[in-house]
Formats: sequence, C-alpha cells, structure tokens
Amino acid sequence: MFDIIKDWREQRILDNSKFTHEDWARAAECIMILDRLTEDELSRLFDLATLFLDDKSIVGAQGFEITNAVRQSIALQACLPILNPQP
Repeated sequence: MFDIIKDWREQRILDNSKFTHEDWARAAECIMILDRLTEDELSRLFDLATLFLDDKSIVGAQGFEITNAVRQSIALQACLPILNPQP
C-alpha cells in the first residue's frame, strides 16, 4: 500500500518538475563522466536528480549564488552513485 503512495508521490514530483529533459541534458553535457552513460541511464539519473532536488535545499556559502545550472550539476553528481545499485 505504501509503495503505491510513494510511487504516486514520486510521479507527481517528476510530472511537476520545472526542469525538462532538455534542461537536464544540457546540465549533463558539462559533466564529462556522464558521457559514459546510456540514454536509459541518463533518463533514470535525471529522474533521481529531480527527486533529489525536491527533497533537498542547496545554499551557497559566502555569498555564492546557486543558479539552476549549479543545482542541477550538484544533483546529477550526488545521484550518480545510486544510479545502478548493486544487490
């Protein structure tokens, strides 16, 4: 029962994201290690990063401005280790 609610919640977050697939693709182009990923892996990473940003608050230190590009870059790199979890 809780899985249904969790899945619904996550899908709602993904559907209402302010970032499009193209926005994520542009952000991913700046991170060289992501060149190795397949389209399917990138798509899953974009979803994980979207969920990450919905759950986390990112604040710049010493006046550093956190732009959307910076937020996306942080989220992509933070979610990369959990993209293909090992059983």
